[in-house]
Amino acid sequence: MVCSSHFVQRRQISTVGHYKFDQDRIDKIDNLRQSIIHHEGMGKQMTGVDGDLQYVLKTVHFLISLVHAKYGVKIDMSTMFPAAATAQASSGA
Repeated sequence: MVCSSHFVQRRQISTVGHYKFDQDRIDKIDNLRQSIIHHEGMGKQMTGVDGDLQYVLKTVHFLISLVHAKYGVKIDMSTMFPAAATAQASSGA
């Protein structure tokens, strides 16, 4: 995720609302994903998956907000991730 980190640093924006961009957390999540997909991670017990998935979704929102701020592009996240939008609405988040 070097490109997102570079973009965030260049714009000097790292927070939106209660979200804070954390390159180390993104790297940790991506390393776990690689371990599961490409190595011996399948079948191993994992903790914190729900929180990690929520963080990835918030990161997507954050990065899209940067694109919107820079280029004025409006993206309806509910059309991209309808299940996430439904879950978020039902959780009251």
